[in-house]
Amino acid sequence: MVTYRNFVQTLISSLEAMYGANEAKAISVNLINHVCSLPPYAHLTDPEMEIGEVFLPKLNIMAEELKRGRPLQYVLGFQEFFSRDFIVKEGVLIPRPETEELVSWITSEKQGGAGLRILDAATGSGCIGITLACEMPGSDIFMFDISDVALEVASENSNRICSEEIKTRSAVKTPRIFKCDLLTGALSQYIIGSGTLDIIVSNPPYVLESEKVLMRSNVLDYEPYSALFVPDYDPLLFYKSIANWGRALLKNGGEIYLELNEAKALETAELFMEMDYCEVELRKDINGKDRMLHCIFRDSF
Repeated sequence: MVTYRNFVQTLISSLEAMYGANEAKAISVNLINHVCSLPPYAHLTDPEMEIGEVFLPKLNIMAEELKRGRPLQYVLGFQEFFSRDFIVKEGVLIPRPETEELVSWITSEKQGGAGLRILDAATGSGCIGITLACEMPGSDIFMFDISDVALEVASENSNRICSEEIKTRSAVKTPRIFKCDLLTGALSQYIIGSGTLDIIVSNPPYVLESEKVLMRSNVLDYEPYSALFVPDYDPLLFYKSIANWGRALLKNGGEIYLELNEAKALETAELFMEMDYCEVELRKDINGKDRMLHCIFRDSF
């Protein structure tokens, strides 16, 4: 007989060196609760419950994947974001809590405002654009990525999540998704239209290649390199491109919201000020790091 407590403690001991005790426990509990369809507090209320034999083969396979360093989100196939489950798999960046904070900044300032035209640049799983489509019904959302895997996952998330939302809120619009390179944007004006956007939002690659030594192997070995890293010699290349996108696509008074590297926060803010954006604001994340930026485009002509 394998009890809940036995399974969790055994898995924790295998993961502790990689993640630390607290995170190893959270991963172990989340795994067993998901596979066995248990409530999140099951480890507290009934730790001696017997795990059904029907669940053990799947649990053991997934536990082995975790021991090899595969992230829990890829093992389960999803990550919760804004209380919605987003499909994720190798080739697509796993959504982080910091990105939820960025989305919360937008929704709190716009207070669910409808009728906005919003671009989610380098969308990945689609978590930003799809969440905004659901939280701000009636808004037109455009999303793009250069990765075919990301586009496939974003489309699947969009179709599944938005179709559910539309059942209760008919004003929700399914985002329009297209393939494009953030560094060139050749098709963007034809698809979106010049000077028509209210908001551009993006969580572009921003981790310096020299920062790889600070990162866990489970991130480096499994998450897409191109969605994470930028060269040390040009750390703001994606932000320069976004600033140019803003000039071409934003309405007068349109806004940009960005996630960024706290080590380059001031440089990023200076970049947008130099490119004639105004009211440039940095905001700290829950860990007290400069993680987000907001600015406004004013057409001087």
